[in-house]
Amino acid sequence: MLAKTIASPFVSSSAKPRFPPGLLGRRSQVLIDLARGYTQQRKDAAAVNMPLEAERIAPEAVRYQVIVKEMLRELLRREHRASTPQLRPLAARVGILREDAS
Repeated sequence: MLAKTIASPFVSSSAKPRFPPGLLGRRSQVLIDLARGYTQQRKDAAAVNMPLEAERIAPEAVRYQVIVKEMLRELLRREHRASTPQLRPLAARVGILREDAS
């Protein structure tokens, strides 16, 4: 058997998936949808991690969507600071919490 690997244009040498620029918005939307699901299941730590990853990929997708702001408000209402330390900084970047309110 030949043990050659076929190079993919979507996978970098570090084995992390790379997406064409047109798919970054879609990938961030999938992460936002996952966050909504985790929020509904009350898995708050996972719900915070998804928009953080989406923000890393496509910041505008997180900052300007009303559904993200509503989800973050809900997470803030039932916040457990020990399990979601990134929630308040994310909410501040999105514009629903003042920076000095941490």
